[in-house]
Order: sequence, then C-alpha cells, then structure tokens
Amino acid sequence: MLMAKIINEADAYCKKNGAIFMVAIAPTIVQVYDQKYWRKIIKMYDLAENDYDLYLPNRVLYDICRKTGIPVIDLTSALKFCVDQGRDTYYFQNQHWSKDGEQVVGETLSNFIVKNKLL
Repeated sequence: MLMAKIINEADAYCKKNGAIFMVAIAPTIVQVYDQKYWRKIIKMYDLAENDYDLYLPNRVLYDICRKTGIPVIDLTSALKFCVDQGRDTYYFQNQHWSKDGEQVVGETLSNFIVKNKLL
C-alpha cells in the first residue's frame, strides 16, 4: 500500500536525522460534526448509509502506524468531546480549526507527546 510506504519512508528519514516521527490524524469537519453534516450528505445524495464508513480512512492510517510502531493519535474523539461540551472546534465558513479547536488539538498533542516520551 502506497500510504504505508510513504509513512515508513518518512519514519526512516526522521530516524536517520535524529528525529522522532509521529502521525496525528486530523479529522474532517464532517467526521467531527457527523450528526450535522453526514446526515445531510446521506440525504442530499440519497446514499445508503451502510455502504459508507465515515471513519475508515482514520482506522486504516491508524492501523498502518500501529503495525509499524509509529506513534499515532486520532484527534477525532478529542474534537468531538469539545463539541459535546458546547464549544465549536471549526470555523464553518472555511472548515479550519477555531480557537477552541486549536486549543484542544494542542493540548491533546502535548499530552500524547509527554505520555509517550516523544520529546
């Protein structure tokens, strides 16, 4: 698989140059606000929801990293938790992280790096 080769080459390059390679999976706005956007997409295009897996790309990437020992974190649950607390994590006009989104991502990554001794 091409993605696995790319990830492994990036990891090898980092090791060769004295750095630690890690992957942070950044979800789309549709994945974080699935109840809002995914339902609309399914309805708009008259799709059979069971034919699609909104989180498959995240799981594939996560599995590639885990199998090769590369540190990986999926930020989806942290961003969804923030939304569940009533905070918007994306700007809806351009789909970039909002201030709250950037804050939760920064804290989540920092905690992950410290916990896994990646410094």
